This record gives sequence, C-alpha cells and structure tokens, in this order.
Amino acid sequence: MERYGIPASITLAQGILESDCGNSALSRSSNNHFGIKCKSDWTGRRGLHDDDARGECFRAYPSVEASYQDHAVFSTASRATTRSFLMLPTTTAAGRAD
Repeated sequence: MERYGIPASITLAQGILESDCGNSALSRSSNNHFGIKCKSDWTGRRGLHDDDARGECFRAYPSVEASYQDHAVFSTASRATTRSFLMLPTTTAAGRAD
C-alpha cells in the first residue's frame, strides 16, 4: 500500500471479488487473483482459460503473493488508475481499514 499508493482495502476487495475468494479456476490453477491477461509484453508463465473467448492467455504466478505484487505494478502502470487512487481521501468519517 505504501509503495504503490493503492489502499489495501481496494486491492483486497478486488482480489476477493475477481477470484471468488480464491476459489475460481484461474486463481486455483494459475494463482491469478485479478484476471490479468498476458498481453504481448508478458514474459512470465502463462495459463489458458476461457473468458471473453476460448483459450485466452492469462498471467500465471508462482504464488498468490506474486499475483498481488504484479497487480500493484500493473495498476500503477496506468496513469489514469494512479490518478484515481490519488483522488481518494486519506481518511473517511468511519476511518479506513488500511
């Protein structure tokens, strides 16, 4: 959270939602908890899964932790995403779970 500026609550919520609490086929076979696809510049392990089309290439990770790490890097690579996180208030009336 401190390194990439993404609130931990947002990362955890997205990982839980995307991976069905770690129970999705993609998360179980590839440790990919965010549904990040390969794209042409991906040089790591790959897993084929049906999504929008059959046999799409998704990133595969050696661990769940590696999936979360890559998600942070992937998310902050986009300036639009980074700007969205920067606009979040640092505190809320109820406080934040970060």
